[in-house]
Amino acid sequence: MTKPNLTFSALSKLCMVGAIAALSACAVFEQEQDTSVGTVRTFDMATADVNQVADALFTDGRVVIRGITFDTNSAELSGAAYASVTRIGEVMASNPALKLAVVGYTDNTGDFQSNLGLSERRAESIVKALRDDFDISSDRLAPVGAGELAAVADNNSDFGRSQNRRVELVVIND
Repeated sequence: MTKPNLTFSALSKLCMVGAIAALSACAVFEQEQDTSVGTVRTFDMATADVNQVADALFTDGRVVIRGITFDTNSAELSGAAYASVTRIGEVMASNPALKLAVVGYTDNTGDFQSNLGLSERRAESIVKALRDDFDISSDRLAPVGAGELAAVADNNSDFGRSQNRRVELVVIND
């Protein structure tokens, strides 16, 4: 039997994806139980208040971001998506100690490996924009692709798939 050839970086990302998937699964379970434990606030970044997003991040440890969309099989930010990234940049500029994992998710259309790679490229494009256009330091950002892991809705409908194609911001604590 041969051992898998995983680098430390790949192994770290795999562990992070697993942990995020577990957190998301807990949040979905808790939401179904109608309790406030494990709930995740969702923001449409085009209209979100920067202070409310920051408060949610510091209180809950993560938020779901709506308004960042990509064309099929593309990791290029659209103009509308860029407006949302601008708001994330404002949150980070207002909170210089804040470190975030930008976690990209896909629906289950396509194969697992392709979705995982696509979600990582999408998270990387958001991180790149935050770094390059808003001068957010690389040591404050970590792109993570989670593919179709931790679905929050049924992938058997257009609406459900649209809910699963999301970006989450997760606080990184040192």
